[in-house]
Amino acid sequence: MSVCIPTFNGAQFIKQTLESVLGQTYDQLEIIIQDDGSTDNTLEIVRSFADPRITVRTSPENLGGASNWNAATRSYRGKYVKVVCQDDLLDSNCIEEEVRTLDVNPEAAFCWSRRRVINQSGKTILNSIGGRSNGQIQYFHDGIRSVVRGGKNPFGEPCCVMMRSEVFAKTDGFKGEYLVDFQMWLQLWEKGGAVATGKTMSSFRVSSSSWTSKLRGTHAKEMASLLHGLRGRVEGVTRFDVAIGGIRARIREKARVLVIIFSTAKNLRDS
Repeated sequence: MSVCIPTFNGAQFIKQTLESVLGQTYDQLEIIIQDDGSTDNTLEIVRSFADPRITVRTSPENLGGASNWNAATRSYRGKYVKVVCQDDLLDSNCIEEEVRTLDVNPEAAFCWSRRRVINQSGKTILNSIGGRSNGQIQYFHDGIRSVVRGGKNPFGEPCCVMMRSEVFAKTDGFKGEYLVDFQMWLQLWEKGGAVATGKTMSSFRVSSSSWTSKLRGTHAKEMASLLHGLRGRVEGVTRFDVAIGGIRARIREKARVLVIIFSTAKNLRDS
């Protein structure tokens, strides 16, 4: 099992993130840290962990978000692969449960779990969010129209997802700015099924320094472009589906901004 952690100026939270990965009940791990030219002490922190499962790699130049994710996942040895962002946390049983889910669902290209949203101080803002499922494998052509109409990523951020390596290797890699993860989940979903664990097993952090904050305002625009692209090539996806999805994406973008504002205010009160 391979865990890939792309980093860039992540000194504030990387120690907590790495501790949550190292503390998994499933310990047969390969942990790859791919640093994108950090100018803070991120590398000093990750290199302070004397664990033989950790490999630290650095980019000769700053590649940017999606490119660094691709560099992080360029070479790995695990049957399954999971990307964990530098400020998110995994519950101790997360990897064990997700490995078990994929083991018993060999037709699934990936599995996903629910998550909580935490602020900069680690306080929970939203608890147990994400797409629900009856535990059965869901297939692209059965569910894509509903996803388009929803105008959102129902599978969640990278901390929520574990991918089957042999399927991931057949994709075109990570693309985009804000929807880097969602575009990958759709690629995988077209190549195989998706199955939910039904459990909340990770924490997605929202802070003033997070990617979510820095790229706010781009989500709805990128989602609209992605949905229009699906209409052009996926049978059954209509212009009306795309319009509804676009409206919902804009509403969620405004709600996301409110969550970030609330998170920042709560963090100031807690400090």
